[in-house]
Amino acid sequence: MNAKQEAKLNMYRATEKHVDDNAAVIATNLAFQTAFNKFKTNIVAITNTAQLKGVALTGITADKTSSKQTLCQLAADIAGVIYAYASANSNNTLKQEMDLSVSKLLRTRDNELAPRCQNIHDKGTANLAALADYGITAAMLTNLQTAITNYSAETPKPRTALSGRKTANANLATLFKENDAILHDQLDKLAELFKTDNPDFVKTYESTRIIVDPIKTTTQLKGTVTKKSDGTFIKGATITIVETGANAVTNSKGEYSIKPAPIGEFTIRVTANGFQDLEMDEIDIKLGEINKLNLSL
Repeated sequence: MNAKQEAKLNMYRATEKHVDDNAAVIATNLAFQTAFNKFKTNIVAITNTAQLKGVALTGITADKTSSKQTLCQLAADIAGVIYAYASANSNNTLKQEMDLSVSKLLRTRDNELAPRCQNIHDKGTANLAALADYGITAAMLTNLQTAITNYSAETPKPRTALSGRKTANANLATLFKENDAILHDQLDKLAELFKTDNPDFVKTYESTRIIVDPIKTTTQLKGTVTKKSDGTFIKGATITIVETGANAVTNSKGEYSIKPAPIGEFTIRVTANGFQDLEMDEIDIKLGEINKLNLSL
C-alpha cells in the first residue's frame, strides 16, 4: 500500500472499532448494520490483498539466479574445451562461437542465455567423438541440457509473480473505492439518525472518519556503488529493483537514488561493465524513509 492508502486504512479501522464498541446503538438500524458488515468485510479483503501484494519474491528470484549460475558455469566449462579443440584444428568460426566466459554468459539477457547455451550443447554433441580426447563426455552434455531446461523453466517465474502483484494493486484500488462509497453514501448518512438518542456516538464517529495526513517524505532507496578492491566510486553502474524494474544509474561520485521506491522486501541487482553482477535478497524498503544501501562490486 502507498502512504495515502495506509492512512485511509487506519481511519477505516478506527471507525470499525468505534462502531463495534457500540453494537447496541447500531442494533436499532438494520440498514446501518448491513452496510457496516460489508464495510468490515472489505477491510479484511484489503488486508489480505495488501499481504498478497507484499509477498517477497526473493525466493523465486533466488531460484532463478541459482539456476542461471549453474548453467553459466557448466556452459562456460564446455565452451572452453570446445574452444581449445577449435584452436587445435584452426576452426576460427567455432572458436569465435565458443569464446564465452562465465562472466560473459552471466551478463547475457535472460531470453538469450538459453539459446546461447543450447548452441554450446549442440556443437559439443556434433563434435562429441573428436572431443572425447579433450575430456568431453555424453554425460557432461546431458547435464548441460538439464541445466538449460531448468533455467528455461525458472526464467518466467519472477515476471509471473510480478503480474500477480499488479493484479493485487488493481484489486486494492477497487476495494478502497468501494469502502469509500459505503462510508460516504451510506454509513455517514445513516449515522445522522443516531444524533438525537446517541449524540456522543455520532460525535466520536465523525472524529474517527478524519484521515490523519500520511507521511510526506517520499520513499527512496539511495546509496553509493564502489569498487570492492580499493573503494573507488563506480560511475555508470545500474541498480535495479528486480521485482518492479525500477532502476537508477550511478553518477561520477558513484551515487544513485531510486525515488519513489516501492515498499516491502525486494531483490536488488547491480550491474556495471567490467564487474561481476551483484544480487542482494530481502532488502527491506520502509515507507516514507530514505533507505540507504551502499554496494560494492
